[in-house]
Amino acid sequence: MGCPYGFPFWRRVRTLSLPSCLWSSSLSRVFLISLFDEYALGIRYLAAALSDAGHEVRLFFLNELATLRECPCEPGDPNRIPSVPFPVSPAEIETLIEETARFQPDLVGISLVSNLYGLGVEITRVIHNRVRVPVAWGGVDPTINPDLAEGHADVICVGEGERAIVELADAIGRNSRSDHDPIAALGKIEKSIDNLKIRRPEGWLANRLGVMVPDLDALPFPLFDFSREIYLSEGRLYRGSHPPLARLPRLFPVMSFRGCPYQCHYCCHSVLKKIYTGGKYLRRRSVANVMEELRLRKRQFPALGMIEIQDDVFTLDQEWINEFCREYKQHIGVPFWCQTYPGISRESMLRPLKDAGLRSVTFGIQSGSQRVLTEIYGRPVKAEKIQETADVLRRLDIPFVVDLIGSNPLETDADRIETVKVLTALPKPYLLHPINPLSFYRGLPITERTLAAGVRLIQSPGANKFGPEPNPRLGAWDALLTLAHYPGIEVETLRPLWETERLMTDPKPLKQLADALAQATYYAGNIYETKSKRIEIEQKRNENLTARLNDLERELGELLGSRLVRWANRVRNLLKRYRTEGATEQGRSARME
Repeated sequence: MGCPYGFPFWRRVRTLSLPSCLWSSSLSRVFLISLFDEYALGIRYLAAALSDAGHEVRLFFLNELATLRECPCEPGDPNRIPSVPFPVSPAEIETLIEETARFQPDLVGISLVSNLYGLGVEITRVIHNRVRVPVAWGGVDPTINPDLAEGHADVICVGEGERAIVELADAIGRNSRSDHDPIAALGKIEKSIDNLKIRRPEGWLANRLGVMVPDLDALPFPLFDFSREIYLSEGRLYRGSHPPLARLPRLFPVMSFRGCPYQCHYCCHSVLKKIYTGGKYLRRRSVANVMEELRLRKRQFPALGMIEIQDDVFTLDQEWINEFCREYKQHIGVPFWCQTYPGISRESMLRPLKDAGLRSVTFGIQSGSQRVLTEIYGRPVKAEKIQETADVLRRLDIPFVVDLIGSNPLETDADRIETVKVLTALPKPYLLHPINPLSFYRGLPITERTLAAGVRLIQSPGANKFGPEPNPRLGAWDALLTLAHYPGIEVETLRPLWETERLMTDPKPLKQLADALAQATYYAGNIYETKSKRIEIEQKRNENLTARLNDLERELGELLGSRLVRWANRVRNLLKRYRTEGATEQGRSARME
């Protein structure tokens, strides 16, 4: 089978010439790939578990989140991977494959979300063709849709993977002693491993799936180690440093618990709770364990300016929060951000958090309509609690960002007007996250409800998700909801707009107005990036470019100063003179004839 990517044969060959005595160890080499996420806490936890067990691990980061804005591409662009809605070029895939082959892994692991399903399929196909090692898929999408992963991956992780990947690496290492063939070694595994489906010649080997880690304190901290990390950003490799667009190291992620207390119908937790077994779904680390990690990160990253607490809902347990605030203020003291939930964000929690260093929070409104919140989204919150939460945050002078779901075909105009009322009533200024169009993922309750209502859903190219057919009214309402969060705009300001049928059927003017206000307020409409921060990023880029140019000039100077290059230049100039003289002589002869 032909491969569109040229690749030297020697790079496909493993080190077969080594004496067999050097292969006596059962340890493996594991290459972990993250797609558009330099935080990648999932694979960093896996890397830490593997490293603690003695296996050799390398982490590869294919672009960071910011490049989704930096490198837009049009559908059908021949310079992008087909069916992948993200800006990934064949050259970037080639670099990824070269780095994979250079490491000579026994196993490749890819962390996948549904939006990146097509990209995962493409990378897996090329690795199989070119590097010929087993590929394991893990993450939310393979956990929820293992049947789809079976057509591509050799190993599928259904649930948490820290223990599973260590057992898998151990087994591959033991079985590859004789022939040093990782694919053959995978096929020799006879004992099932919790949370894994393993491809064997006679079929899939699996037993218990969705088994949870009961004690999160027992896990090693996620691995952040420059010596084992490679970043590919904007076509350039970074070793020993972060790309200029990366959130690291000025921002740093941490999680204090796994799971979510809620199960909203549009969220993966509504399905994961049914898959995970063997204990409490919501598990939290001790405050002492979190503090130990954060003290380590402060020493590791002296330039750390903000900690992002990635818990789905951080403000859950008053006693835990009180202890956290005391310890954090005394030992960490770095500004931090977290997510909360309307109705549970009590002042008794938020005040000590603010005193400990809380600088901003994000919470989801999703809709201002009680009907939509209760019946469609399955969110156990009263609409009036949204206003109460915002009032508490404003009273404590804590900036907040609001999440909202748009383009919902199950909403009515009356529902959307209720959302406009909520947005205009919230204490301003606040930030509205760019509206997330409602996505319909396979197997989620919202998807089943929408299909049952007779709504036709179309699969997104390169992703394992679906969306409604294009509808100008949905786009118009999204623009109106965006306008509603700006200071000075009230319900009666927007009413004439949604009552104008021409604007609702051709929303281009509304979108242009919303975009113009965003561009005037934020850099490129990105609410998380102020113009001053953008200047800092551009300066960093220019510094990197200048440093690289200086390196090239130095290397060129060293080459030009070498005896061999000086001799080669003399020969080249001599040949050039002979060619010029020969051409002149031929011209003279032609004229004489």
